[in-house]
This record gives sequence, C-alpha cells and structure tokens, in this order.
Amino acid sequence: MPPSARAAIACNSTPTPWEAIRHFVRVVEETAPVAQQQFTDRFFDVGEAAEHLELVDPAYAPPRAAG
Repeated sequence: MPPSARAAIACNSTPTPWEAIRHFVRVVEETAPVAQQQFTDRFFDVGEAAEHLELVDPAYAPPRAAG
C-alpha cells in the first residue's frame, strides 16, 4: 500500500476564495516529486559543502557591479 499523501495550503484569516484553492490544487498536481527530490538532494549537498551560501532571488536582487 502506498504511503498516504497530505497537503497543506496557505489560507488567510479571512475566507479563502475558491480560485485560490484551485490554484494550490493545480500546483500540487503539477509537482514532479522525483525532480523535486533530486533538486533538494543537490541543494543540501552543495549547501553542506559550502563555506558560504547566499540565496538570491534575481527578481528582487539589485544588479551586481561588473568586475
């Protein structure tokens, strides 16, 4: 028997619209668990071996100086 699956979705303290719930369900359905596990394994391998680790979201990071 496969293990049971559980999911949690973020809901505000106010009523959550059905469209937001549909969005979360679509995201969960499109998740590739094997690829996600491979990414996680690599992330922690690199992170544990690094002397310094900096996580940057390019959408919010200021441009870096050339040099």
